Formats: sequence, C-alpha cells, structure tokens
Amino acid sequence: MIVQQLRQHVELILGKPDARDRLDHWIEVWIAEHGIEAADETHAELARICETYVTDTVELIAACDAVAPGAGVGPVAGQILVGAAQYFFEPNDLVPDSEGLLGLLDDAYLANRYIARLSELYQAETGMALLDTGLDNLSDAIRALLGPQIIAALDQMAEAGISQAVANVQMNQFQPLPLSEAERWQRVQADRANNDLARGMAILSGGGY
Repeated sequence: MIVQQLRQHVELILGKPDARDRLDHWIEVWIAEHGIEAADETHAELARICETYVTDTVELIAACDAVAPGAGVGPVAGQILVGAAQYFFEPNDLVPDSEGLLGLLDDAYLANRYIARLSELYQAETGMALLDTGLDNLSDAIRALLGPQIIAALDQMAEAGISQAVANVQMNQFQPLPLSEAERWQRVQADRANNDLARGMAILSGGGY
C-alpha cells in the first residue's frame, strides 16, 4: 500500500508541466558556480539521472519491503521505510515538494541512506547483503547538487532513524536470505545505477560524458 502511494505521489509531482523547471535552473546555477563548461545535452543527461534516481528509489523501497520479512528484519525495515515515506509525503521538508523534481531529490537521498545503512548492518550480522544498494552510489552526485548543508541534515536524520529502529529489535533476529532470493534482489537496478553513476560524476567533475 505505502509503495503504491509513493508511486502515485512521485507521478503526481513529475506530471506537472513545470516539474523540472526548478531543477533545470538549479543545475544551470551549479554548473556556472563550479566553472564547468557543459553542453545542453550534458545538462539534460544530468537532469535525467536525477529523475531516474527518484523513480528507482521508490522501486528500491518496494524491494526492501519485499525481502525484509524473510530476512528477519521486517520490524526494523518497517520503521525505516515508514520514516522514508513520511519524509516523501512531507510537502515542506528541506527541499519543498513545490520545487518539483528538485524537491524529490532530498526525499530519495534520505530513503537511499536508510536502506543502504540497513543493508550494511544486515551484512555485518549475516555476511551477505540484504539487497543491492548500488543505486546509493548515485547519492554522491546528489550530494554535490544539494550541497553540504542539506546533506548534513539528511545524513543526521538517517543515522538517527536507523539507530532508533535498530534499538527496537534484537540484531540476532537477522537471518540470511535463501541464496536464490538474495541473488534475485542483488540485481535490482544495479547495472543502470552504475552506468548513471559514471556519467553523473563525469558531468559534475567537468568531464562531460
């Protein structure tokens, strides 16, 4: 239910005629401030990566929700995913949803950090990843765009949320996933995320793509 609501929420915001205008301006200013010479195609590619990051994050949330119960992390994942969803639905968070696609980047970043940290804790306990979190590699590009002040606040929220959720469960409840199921989710968005990471970081470093 919550994943479907998130999909609808993101689709509603991205479906507005001016949904990408604020991000386009934000990218223009960022590129100018950092002295990067970028063609229109480069600008468009970076905007596309941002949109993919947001929409794929919703699917990552769905994947986490699907595998968590079988891995013995249903309770902690449930708390984390509810926190991520609540932030998505909050209209006046650090980057308001009225900013369109730009206003969804902080939401997606926070959700990625929640899930990446949960997967790290799970791997520390079981020796295997909960699911593929390769999409979080794109968070480096999002950090560069959103800036250190917003990112610091989001990172603090992520760590606080994880700590609170983990404190409410026993870590020894974590169970390794059956290999076939784990392998299935290891492939979630991995190839596309890695390709987008290479292009996004090349753009942000001034190298084009």
